[in-house]
Amino acid sequence: AFLVNGENFSLVPGTDDFVSINTVNCGQSGPTSPGPNPTNCNQFNDNRDGSISALDLGGFTEVFSFIAPVNAGVTNTLVSGAKTLVLSIDAQNTGSAAAYLHLFDKATAPVAGTDTPKLTYLLPADGGKVNEKNLAVEFSLGFGYAITSGAGDTDSTNVTNADEVVVNFEYYAKF
Repeated sequence: AFLVNGENFSLVPGTDDFVSINTVNCGQSGPTSPGPNPTNCNQFNDNRDGSISALDLGGFTEVFSFIAPVNAGVTNTLVSGAKTLVLSIDAQNTGSAAAYLHLFDKATAPVAGTDTPKLTYLLPADGGKVNEKNLAVEFSLGFGYAITSGAGDTDSTNVTNADEVVVNFEYYAKF
């Protein structure tokens, strides 16, 4: 699941079903795919033999996306409790002060100012952007992010306005 500020945004495209091993698969395990009782098999990539990716991903979804609100005056978080491969980041800050996008390798919601981020990106004020394509960074425990107005790993200062920062990720989550 991808939880943004505690709300699950992980929906199989075109459905109201949350993404899970039970809602995106090509049927039961076996030497061939699809097996019996597939569910949304067109959204699943069977990689048990490593032919799609050399990464340790036995199977993974197509790239899914969602839009979630950013809340003012609090540290906004996204968390996936599964191994996640982040492929790209596209972020923009329209606020009048710099913001920082902190990415965490952990299975629970990150605590800005306490947890140490794996990566931190500066989003300059007044339209500053981060556009990282072909990133392929693995988060082995899970994936989380927080947006703050301070750069340091120990900073937990919140952004001022809800609509200041927009972030888009492309990712694969391992089941």
